[in-house]
Amino acid sequence: MKITIIGWYGTETIGDRAILSGIITVLSHIYGDIHVKLGSLFPFFSERTVHEDYELWEKLSGKKIKIELFDSKIPKELNLSVKNSDILVMGGGPLMHIQEMHMIDYAFKRAKKFNKKTIIFGCGIGPIFNKNYHKVLISILKNADVSFIRDNQSVSTLEKIKKGTDLLNHKQVIVSHDPAIIPCLYCKEKHIAKKEDFIAVNLRKFPGSYSKSNHSIDKLLIDFLNNIPNQNELKIKLIPMHYFAAGNDDREYFYHLLNKIENKSKVEIQNVPLNVEQTLKLFANAEYNVGMRYHSVLFQTVMNGNNYIIDYTEPKKGKISGFISSIDKNNFYTDRYINLQQNQDIDFKFSEEKFTIDISLNDVIENSYFELNHL
Repeated sequence: MKITIIGWYGTETIGDRAILSGIITVLSHIYGDIHVKLGSLFPFFSERTVHEDYELWEKLSGKKIKIELFDSKIPKELNLSVKNSDILVMGGGPLMHIQEMHMIDYAFKRAKKFNKKTIIFGCGIGPIFNKNYHKVLISILKNADVSFIRDNQSVSTLEKIKKGTDLLNHKQVIVSHDPAIIPCLYCKEKHIAKKEDFIAVNLRKFPGSYSKSNHSIDKLLIDFLNNIPNQNELKIKLIPMHYFAAGNDDREYFYHLLNKIENKSKVEIQNVPLNVEQTLKLFANAEYNVGMRYHSVLFQTVMNGNNYIIDYTEPKKGKISGFISSIDKNNFYTDRYINLQQNQDIDFKFSEEKFTIDISLNDVIENSYFELNHL
């Protein structure tokens, strides 16, 4: 089975890489031997990340995955890959107001012209404040045979912007798990956590695209690092989820913060890039975790459970609150969650309690994407 996967690859975070790992796991489980053509905005970077995560793909799928890269910014290459594939996949991440959405729209239109199957796999909807992109979003979804959306809040956003279309009535728009949870659940089963004396912290530069106003949070994060509860004087490790300048390398922002905090000796930055599996194990081994990027929250929740959440996305609308509301039925995270767009101070009280996620790897793979069997 030949499958073209496109999206925001080339600027991939560790979270995007986990999504890709999950998608490949599901597709190989359903279709057997697959030949993946991965569209990348910067193929040279994706060549490195694919190499780093390939061993994990083999473990998850039980197969050797054939993969080739192409430049999805070049219409001729994108067109050729779609034409010569059986299925086109939009491989996770947000469908939001960025220029590259037009590339996704073009690819899905071409796929339908060539009579190919089309899948939106593990995407969120928004932020999409710019109404010029509403039409593009609806076009992409209309050309998808099935759309796996990662939370109910995304569907609510879609309801508000569908402009009187019957999009949600005649298309398969299905709320399902983020595919990134698949490598997490696998590694949690296989890895025996060895508690180490550090607090794993992921922060990110506040992205203007996620708010209608220019919201500066540097001071809040600097104050948090200065005053982080640390009775046992644990080392604070700043863990990147992104290692590439295109899309904002977390390490660059970490050094910006480090230069402004009082006790620099208590903070260590993870400079050497980690792959997906290494990142998951690191979060599992930490005494406590603090996450800001969406997938750092997902990783820390699944792998450790003693974690605290700094949410930069829209209150009660964004992907982080969407994930937490879908898994936290007993309000465990009520006192472990703050939202920066509500100008909340970051004042966590660390405890030894842990959250245990009630999702099995087998259920995710076997039951969450059963519609693919009928494509």
